Amino acid sequence: MVTGHSTFVTAKEYLCLSCFIILAIKKIIITSQSRVANESLGVIPKEIGNLTQLKWMYLDSNKLQGAIPKEIGNLTQLKWMFLSAINSKDFSNNSLSGSLPENMCQHLPNLEMLCMSHNQLTGPIPQRPFQRNWKLDQLKEIYLGYNNLQGEIPYEIGNLRKLEILNLDSNNLVGPVPAAIFNISTITSLSLMSNKLSGILHHPQSSKS
Repeated sequence: MVTGHSTFVTAKEYLCLSCFIILAIKKIIITSQSRVANESLGVIPKEIGNLTQLKWMYLDSNKLQGAIPKEIGNLTQLKWMFLSAINSKDFSNNSLSGSLPENMCQHLPNLEMLCMSHNQLTGPIPQRPFQRNWKLDQLKEIYLGYNNLQGEIPYEIGNLRKLEILNLDSNNLVGPVPAAIFNISTITSLSLMSNKLSGILHHPQSSKS
């Protein structure tokens, strides 16, 4: 069902997502309330990248599996990306796997919220999405907790000058916490528990000369 600029779909309709020809859709909401109870929705189809006017995407709590398609990076108007609930003990939550696509955020300059927690993602957190030339200037909230991410926290996260919340709880991250994170003046919540981090926590740089 399409209402205004939003679309609310059932599980059966979601499986036909690759057949969408309505490219002006601005919101997709597919959550546990809009799907058939206990029914898995399978994988996220790569054709979702055709919805280039999409601004809000809610795909949490649908037992989604498989990799995150790199075609999500085509959604240049996207503001909110929910591939999981922020805080979830719901067994219907997704089980997305594989690594984070390195180029996924390259063309998402409007992205404000990225939520991929409570999945089964592996591998390192890519550095390239947080480089200054990728211009993620609007990103305020990142939720990647409760996955199986490995390696070190990218120093480049410190380039996100509007970041307010960073949650990387319950992964397998190692090494130091980058000092650059503590110099983000807007950050209000930093949650890194249940990792294997080491080293010294740096104090924010003083504003005094």
